[in-house]
Amino acid sequence: TASNALFRKATERRVIGDAFRPNNKVGVRSKSLICYGDTDLDLSGCEQIVGKGQTEAIAHILQMLPSTGTNISSLYEMLSDLADKIDSKGFDEIDDGKFHGGMAMPRIFEIAGAINRLRSSGSLVQK
Repeated sequence: TASNALFRKATERRVIGDAFRPNNKVGVRSKSLICYGDTDLDLSGCEQIVGKGQTEAIAHILQMLPSTGTNISSLYEMLSDLADKIDSKGFDEIDDGKFHGGMAMPRIFEIAGAINRLRSSGSLVQK
């Protein structure tokens, strides 16, 4: 339709850079704060995070992003694929079999929100 011609397709975002390599300095201080390398990720704006277990899962997911083929997948594709893997195989998929029972599944939107908070370090590019 004519109104659709006014809007262009949204540009895909891809994860790049070393922002997701925190040099093993990752800690979850509360349900809204992840210490990720030298960066404190304030997730208080992600209102659907209801417990520290979801924040623990987000921290583990962020750490595995460099090894998930980030150069070829859009952010949406990468997160959807990851959510499907967790749904089918459980949290062992993101924690190398060391799952301790302290994680809960966050929504894709909260994972993307944490990624957006790392954006200032050059971790996202639009293509």
